[in-house]
Amino acid sequence: PSLTTGICTLSTSGYGRGSRSGGAHGGSGGSGPAGVGGLAQTATYGDMESPDTFGSGGSAGGNGGEHGRNGGGKIYLRVLGPVAIHGAIRADSGPLLPSNVSPYGVGGGSGGSIFLRGQLISGSGVISANGGGGPHTSVDDISGGGGGGRVAVLYSGFSGFDPDVQITYAGGVAGPPHWWFGQGESGGSGTLYTLQVNQVPNIPVSLGQSSLVDGSTTGTTNPIFTFTLSDDDVADTVQYR
Repeated sequence: PSLTTGICTLSTSGYGRGSRSGGAHGGSGGSGPAGVGGLAQTATYGDMESPDTFGSGGSAGGNGGEHGRNGGGKIYLRVLGPVAIHGAIRADSGPLLPSNVSPYGVGGGSGGSIFLRGQLISGSGVISANGGGGPHTSVDDISGGGGGGRVAVLYSGFSGFDPDVQITYAGGVAGPPHWWFGQGESGGSGTLYTLQVNQVPNIPVSLGQSSLVDGSTTGTTNPIFTFTLSDDDVADTVQYR
């Protein structure tokens, strides 16, 4: 979709290309087998640092009346305090639609977007924006996987929460190879952006000599300023003029 209008166009859309191919978003969409006209979708899109775009759907099969998996949605959470995650925050590709009857599968949708800003993040829950694989209901399922979505987490610290384990943005897995048509491709991995921020800046312990006060002047050509800060989370920015 266009990042300005939200309308899908050929130049900005990440929808699956060709037969049974996965959609793209943060990661590329896997191609369906070349034997059925599958094409990889390499047109990734969206903002890694501030994701706010939907995932794209996978392409249909070639039997008619089929629909690829839907792309993931988008979630925006801004919490003015600690965040305890004990369940799941998901913007994964959608499930297989009831209208799909092809034994050869359809393309997986791409993962969506999750933006989370909070202070201390804890809990045993998960955050995911994974691309969808094929339905894998048949040994002849030859569909391509959808690309992973985009996740951004701004935090002041983690307590018992491991972002490397509990946050996923994987591409969907392609179906197994077919004896005649070949095999599709898995979707590419999406993106994860993390940034440690300090929502409550520390108060400086010292700003140098006591004689240095607001509005004071000096005739020194090259004055030297010295100061120290108490900054446990290494997230404050010091500016002077």
